[in-house]
Amino acid sequence: MNEKQLEGAIETARRAADKSTDYKSEIFLAVAFVELLRTGGSPSEVATTALAVVRDKQRPAMAKPFSASEFFYARAWSSEIDKVLLAGAFLEAHSGLLNYTIKQVRDCLVSAKVSVPKNISLAFLRAARHGWMMEVPGASGRGKVWALTQTGVQRAAAMTKSH
Repeated sequence: MNEKQLEGAIETARRAADKSTDYKSEIFLAVAFVELLRTGGSPSEVATTALAVVRDKQRPAMAKPFSASEFFYARAWSSEIDKVLLAGAFLEAHSGLLNYTIKQVRDCLVSAKVSVPKNISLAFLRAARHGWMMEVPGASGRGKVWALTQTGVQRAAAMTKSH
């Protein structure tokens, strides 16, 4: 197995690991192993090389997570409803949640160092009245569960701040 084949396998493994939402050495190792096997190396030689690559930390740099503070800093909001919408947009876009509870939105606002609305339930209801949020049916056991509507997503996207 030559250096060029090894570099090609590492690059393919890096691309595969970059596509996953959170880096896992198992993904990198598996892709590197398969790519090295394709080059025609013996399985024992390939396994030894792939493990050496992982041990030598020749793996992709892990992307830093996008914080709620960064998200809110880049947005211009003017009301309690806007805060709730932006927190929902952050949870959907950067936390991988399809729907969320009022507590999760409150926790998001606290982590972003944004003041929590005095009556957060009322902010949710007003957002729902405007058609920006909806209660998700059938999600029992966790209390009320909410999600942004299409117009809510558009409204949250329109709240960008020009620096």
